[in-house]
Amino acid sequence: MPMKRVVALLAILAATPAEAVDYRWVVGTGQGSVEASIRNNSGGNFIIFCGSGTDELRSGIILEGVADTAPKQKPLDVQVVVDGKSFPFSVTGGYGPTEARGARFTLQNLAEALLASRAADFTIEYPSLDKSERYSLLNVRDALKEKKGTIVTPCL
Repeated sequence: MPMKRVVALLAILAATPAEAVDYRWVVGTGQGSVEASIRNNSGGNFIIFCGSGTDELRSGIILEGVADTAPKQKPLDVQVVVDGKSFPFSVTGGYGPTEARGARFTLQNLAEALLASRAADFTIEYPSLDKSERYSLLNVRDALKEKKGTIVTPCL
């Protein structure tokens, strides 16, 4: 191969942009609560939480990013889509508590779907804003899986 072609090939390869690295799930605990969260490269943050260490069970989701662009006092319907299956939630100011029993089961079903998925990512859709966000499923099992179910199982 002529030297000019080698140099040209090296120049092309050196100028190729690096692929974006997916963020990983992390889990945290404190004051009777456990939460699993994932960030994305757009600055979004998705949190699933369960507070079972108090008399009142608290669970739900927290969204930062696209959800912050919605009116703060008005409920925003969101859909978490995993492997084509939609899990609906309502958030206000980015906070989506699952107070009703049916909503808690939706959260549990979402956690189980995230654990079972073999996809690389999942999507959160904001129909009224005509926007969506993609999040990685990289190491989701490390963050959501518990010995007897998921981190939200105690909040059912």
